[in-house]
Amino acid sequence: MAINSRFTYLLILIYFLSACQQIKQSFEETLNPKPHSTAEKPKAEEHTISSSRYTESSSSTFSYGTNTDHLPTSSIYESSEKLDDIQKRLQAKFPGKKLMLYQSLYFYDFQGGQITVQIQDPDKPENIDSYVYFNGEWQGPNPVKISGNIAIKSFLFPLDELKFSVAKKIHDYMINEAKGMEGGEASEHIYFNHMTVAGFEDSHWYSSINGDRKNLFIDFDINGKEIKRR
Repeated sequence: MAINSRFTYLLILIYFLSACQQIKQSFEETLNPKPHSTAEKPKAEEHTISSSRYTESSSSTFSYGTNTDHLPTSSIYESSEKLDDIQKRLQAKFPGKKLMLYQSLYFYDFQGGQITVQIQDPDKPENIDSYVYFNGEWQGPNPVKISGNIAIKSFLFPLDELKFSVAKKIHDYMINEAKGMEGGEASEHIYFNHMTVAGFEDSHWYSSINGDRKNLFIDFDINGKEIKRR
Protein backbone atom coordinates (compact mmCIF):
# COMPACT_ATOMS: atom_id res chain seq x y z
CA MET A 1 0.00 0.00 0.00
CA ALA A 2 2.86 2.39 0.83
CA ILE A 3 4.47 1.66 -2.55
CA ASN A 4 1.19 2.32 -4.36
CA SER A 5 0.76 5.61 -2.50
CA ARG A 6 4.24 6.76 -3.42
CA PHE A 7 3.64 5.73 -7.04
CA THR A 8 0.36 7.67 -7.16
CA TYR A 9 2.04 10.74 -5.67
CA LEU A 10 4.78 10.50 -8.30
CA LEU A 11 2.26 10.28 -11.14
CA ILE A 12 0.41 13.37 -9.84
CA LEU A 13 3.68 15.28 -9.57
CA ILE A 14 4.72 14.35 -13.12
CA TYR A 15 1.27 15.33 -14.42
CA PHE A 16 1.40 18.70 -12.68
CA LEU A 17 4.91 19.57 -13.86
CA SER A 18 4.07 18.48 -17.39
CA ALA A 19 0.92 20.61 -17.44
CA CYS A 20 2.78 23.69 -16.19
CA GLN A 21 5.54 23.24 -18.76
CA GLN A 22 3.07 22.90 -21.61
CA ILE A 23 1.23 26.02 -20.46
CA LYS A 24 4.48 28.00 -20.36
CA GLN A 25 5.55 26.73 -23.76
CA SER A 26 2.16 27.53 -25.24
CA PHE A 27 2.26 31.07 -23.90
CA GLU A 28 5.71 31.65 -25.40
CA GLU A 29 4.75 30.21 -28.79
CA THR A 30 1.32 31.76 -29.19
CA LEU A 31 1.17 34.88 -27.06
CA ASN A 32 4.47 36.37 -28.20
CA PRO A 33 3.67 38.52 -31.22
CA LYS A 34 6.92 39.66 -32.78
CA PRO A 35 7.46 43.40 -32.25
CA HIS A 36 7.19 45.57 -35.35
CA SER A 37 10.27 47.46 -36.42
CA THR A 38 10.36 51.20 -35.99
CA ALA A 39 10.27 51.56 -39.76
CA GLU A 40 6.85 50.02 -40.22
CA LYS A 41 3.36 50.15 -38.80
CA PRO A 42 1.17 47.16 -37.99
CA LYS A 43 -0.13 45.68 -41.22
CA ALA A 44 -3.45 44.69 -39.74
CA GLU A 45 -6.07 46.97 -38.28
CA GLU A 46 -7.18 44.29 -35.89
CA HIS A 47 -5.02 42.58 -33.30
CA THR A 48 -5.96 39.08 -32.19
CA ILE A 49 -4.62 37.25 -29.17
CA SER A 50 -5.17 33.53 -28.98
CA SER A 51 -3.72 30.80 -26.82
CA SER A 52 -3.94 27.02 -26.86
CA ARG A 53 -3.31 25.42 -23.50
CA TYR A 54 -3.09 22.00 -22.00
CA THR A 55 -6.82 21.85 -21.31
CA GLU A 56 -8.13 25.33 -21.98
CA SER A 57 -8.38 27.68 -24.96
CA SER A 58 -9.33 31.31 -25.27
CA SER A 59 -9.33 34.24 -27.65
CA SER A 60 -9.82 37.96 -27.46
CA THR A 61 -9.95 40.56 -30.19
CA PHE A 62 -9.82 44.32 -30.22
CA SER A 63 -9.28 46.94 -32.87
CA TYR A 64 -6.21 49.15 -33.19
CA GLY A 65 -8.10 51.44 -35.55
CA THR A 66 -7.06 52.58 -39.00
CA ASN A 67 -4.62 55.25 -37.85
CA THR A 68 -1.88 54.30 -35.39
CA ASP A 69 -0.02 57.63 -35.55
CA HIS A 70 -1.76 58.88 -32.40
CA LEU A 71 -0.79 55.88 -30.29
CA PRO A 72 1.46 56.58 -27.29
CA THR A 73 5.16 55.80 -27.58
CA SER A 74 6.04 55.60 -23.88
CA SER A 75 6.81 52.25 -22.29
CA ILE A 76 4.14 50.37 -20.36
CA TYR A 77 6.90 49.74 -17.80
CA GLU A 78 7.89 53.39 -17.31
CA SER A 79 6.16 53.86 -13.95
CA SER A 80 5.12 51.63 -11.05
CA GLU A 81 2.50 54.17 -10.05
CA LYS A 82 1.01 54.17 -13.54
CA LEU A 83 0.71 50.37 -13.55
CA ASP A 84 -1.00 50.34 -10.17
CA ASP A 85 -3.38 53.04 -11.40
CA ILE A 86 -4.21 50.94 -14.47
CA GLN A 87 -5.05 48.06 -12.13
CA LYS A 88 -7.29 50.31 -10.03
CA ARG A 89 -9.12 51.44 -13.15
CA LEU A 90 -9.86 47.81 -13.99
CA GLN A 91 -11.21 47.18 -10.49
CA ALA A 92 -13.33 50.33 -10.81
CA LYS A 93 -15.29 48.64 -13.57
CA PHE A 94 -16.58 46.26 -10.89
CA PRO A 95 -17.32 48.45 -7.84
CA GLY A 96 -17.57 46.50 -4.60
CA LYS A 97 -16.86 43.14 -6.25
CA LYS A 98 -13.92 40.80 -5.76
CA LEU A 99 -12.17 39.95 -9.01
CA MET A 100 -10.62 36.57 -9.73
CA LEU A 101 -7.88 36.32 -12.31
CA TYR A 102 -8.27 33.33 -14.60
CA GLN A 103 -4.91 31.68 -15.25
CA SER A 104 -3.00 34.46 -16.96
CA LEU A 105 -1.94 38.10 -17.01
CA TYR A 106 0.09 39.36 -19.94
CA PHE A 107 2.11 42.55 -20.56
CA TYR A 108 3.44 43.55 -23.98
CA ASP A 109 5.43 46.75 -24.53
CA PHE A 110 4.52 48.13 -27.96
CA GLN A 111 3.09 51.55 -28.91
CA GLY A 112 2.43 52.53 -25.32
CA GLY A 113 1.92 48.98 -24.15
CA GLN A 114 -0.79 46.42 -23.79
CA ILE A 115 -2.08 44.41 -20.83
CA THR A 116 -4.33 41.40 -21.32
CA VAL A 117 -6.11 39.82 -18.38
CA GLN A 118 -8.71 37.08 -18.09
CA ILE A 119 -11.27 37.48 -15.33
CA GLN A 120 -14.11 35.40 -13.94
CA ASP A 121 -17.40 37.27 -14.31
CA PRO A 122 -18.35 38.06 -10.67
CA ASP A 123 -22.05 37.94 -11.59
CA LYS A 124 -21.82 34.77 -13.71
CA PRO A 125 -18.99 32.65 -12.25
CA GLU A 126 -19.26 30.11 -15.07
CA ASN A 127 -18.10 32.77 -17.54
CA ILE A 128 -14.57 33.99 -18.19
CA ASP A 129 -13.95 37.28 -20.00
CA SER A 130 -10.85 38.91 -21.43
CA TYR A 131 -10.02 42.59 -20.95
CA VAL A 132 -7.29 44.46 -22.81
CA TYR A 133 -5.68 47.69 -21.73
CA PHE A 134 -4.53 49.58 -24.81
CA ASN A 135 -4.14 53.22 -25.83
CA GLY A 136 -4.91 54.43 -22.33
CA GLU A 137 -8.14 52.53 -21.67
CA TRP A 138 -9.56 49.12 -20.82
CA GLN A 139 -11.41 47.39 -23.64
CA GLY A 140 -13.78 44.47 -23.22
CA PRO A 141 -15.23 42.26 -22.09
CA ASN A 142 -14.58 39.64 -24.74
CA PRO A 143 -15.80 36.09 -24.05
CA VAL A 144 -13.18 33.41 -23.43
CA LYS A 145 -13.99 29.95 -24.75
CA ILE A 146 -13.35 27.25 -22.15
CA SER A 147 -12.77 23.60 -22.96
CA GLY A 148 -11.17 20.66 -21.19
CA ASN A 149 -11.72 18.69 -18.04
CA ILE A 150 -9.98 20.83 -15.43
CA ALA A 151 -12.39 22.91 -13.35
CA ILE A 152 -12.35 26.70 -13.68
CA LYS A 153 -11.52 27.04 -9.98
CA SER A 154 -8.14 25.40 -10.62
CA PHE A 155 -7.07 28.50 -12.56
CA LEU A 156 -8.54 31.25 -10.34
CA PHE A 157 -6.34 33.64 -8.38
CA PRO A 158 -7.46 36.76 -6.42
CA LEU A 159 -6.52 39.76 -8.52
CA ASP A 160 -6.07 41.95 -5.44
CA GLU A 161 -3.20 39.69 -4.34
CA LEU A 162 -1.22 40.79 -7.39
CA LYS A 163 0.28 44.17 -8.19
CA PHE A 164 0.65 45.22 -11.80
CA SER A 165 3.66 47.29 -10.73
CA VAL A 166 5.61 44.06 -10.21
CA ALA A 167 5.86 43.90 -14.00
CA LYS A 168 8.08 47.00 -13.97
CA LYS A 169 10.25 45.47 -11.26
CA ILE A 170 10.70 42.35 -13.38
CA HIS A 171 11.32 44.33 -16.55
CA ASP A 172 14.07 46.38 -14.89
CA TYR A 173 15.58 43.18 -13.48
CA MET A 174 15.64 41.51 -16.91
CA ILE A 175 17.26 44.54 -18.55
CA ASN A 176 20.04 44.42 -15.94
CA GLU A 177 20.49 40.66 -16.44
CA ALA A 178 20.67 41.14 -20.21
CA LYS A 179 23.72 43.36 -19.79
CA GLY A 180 25.68 40.30 -18.66
CA MET A 181 24.78 38.23 -21.74
CA GLU A 182 26.43 38.48 -25.13
CA GLY A 183 23.91 40.16 -27.38
CA GLY A 184 21.39 40.02 -24.54
CA GLU A 185 18.02 41.69 -25.11
CA ALA A 186 15.23 41.62 -22.55
CA SER A 187 11.85 40.53 -23.84
CA GLU A 188 9.04 43.07 -24.12
CA HIS A 189 6.70 40.38 -22.78
CA ILE A 190 6.03 39.59 -19.13
CA TYR A 191 3.55 36.98 -17.90
CA PHE A 192 1.86 35.85 -14.73
CA ASN A 193 0.45 32.30 -14.66
CA HIS A 194 -1.56 30.45 -12.03
CA MET A 195 -2.66 26.83 -11.82
CA THR A 196 -3.67 24.46 -9.03
CA VAL A 197 -3.94 20.73 -9.77
CA ALA A 198 -4.20 17.85 -7.31
CA GLY A 199 -3.20 20.10 -4.42
CA PHE A 200 -0.11 21.49 -6.17
CA GLU A 201 -0.14 25.25 -6.74
CA ASP A 202 2.00 27.10 -9.24
CA SER A 203 1.74 30.90 -9.22
CA HIS A 204 4.57 32.85 -10.79
CA TRP A 205 5.67 35.64 -13.11
CA TYR A 206 8.18 35.01 -15.86
CA SER A 207 10.00 36.66 -18.73
CA SER A 208 12.97 35.98 -20.97
CA ILE A 209 16.18 37.30 -22.48
CA ASN A 210 17.34 36.55 -26.01
CA GLY A 211 21.10 36.33 -26.47
CA ASP A 212 23.54 35.55 -29.26
CA ARG A 213 24.62 32.29 -27.66
CA LYS A 214 21.69 31.34 -25.44
CA ASN A 215 18.24 32.34 -24.27
CA LEU A 216 17.39 32.74 -20.60
CA PHE A 217 14.00 32.33 -18.89
CA ILE A 218 13.54 33.53 -15.31
CA ASP A 219 10.61 32.75 -13.01
CA PHE A 220 9.58 35.10 -10.19
CA ASP A 221 7.24 34.78 -7.20
CA ILE A 222 4.16 37.00 -6.93
CA ASN A 223 6.28 39.78 -5.40
CA GLY A 224 8.84 39.76 -8.22
CA LYS A 225 11.63 37.84 -6.45
CA GLU A 226 13.60 35.46 -8.65
CA ILE A 227 12.87 31.81 -7.90
CA LYS A 228 14.28 29.94 -10.90
CA ARG A 229 16.17 30.41 -14.13
CA ARG A 230 16.40 28.02 -17.06
